[in-house]
Amino acid sequence: MSFAESGIIQIDENLKSLAMQVAEERKPNARCYSVQEGVNIKKVLTEILEKEIYRQDYEAITKQLLFENVSYETAISGLKAVVESSLFDF
Repeated sequence: MSFAESGIIQIDENLKSLAMQVAEERKPNARCYSVQEGVNIKKVLTEILEKEIYRQDYEAITKQLLFENVSYETAISGLKAVVESSLFDF
């Protein structure tokens, strides 16, 4: 079962409002690429998922730091839920 299926992630208007506030706060920082004008965050996140850009890092480093054995697929299920939601439709 993924995080999204379990109900751990609840994407509602409060979370969407928070995401918009965070994006606005980070826009002045050019290093925050994903919130710059013209950047489609859903496209960026989809590319990260499709190309498994962080799989090797997760398997080699992050997974070792967890108290429970969590597969990469389970770990990214929350990100998939975010991409499939309307969270970044602003």
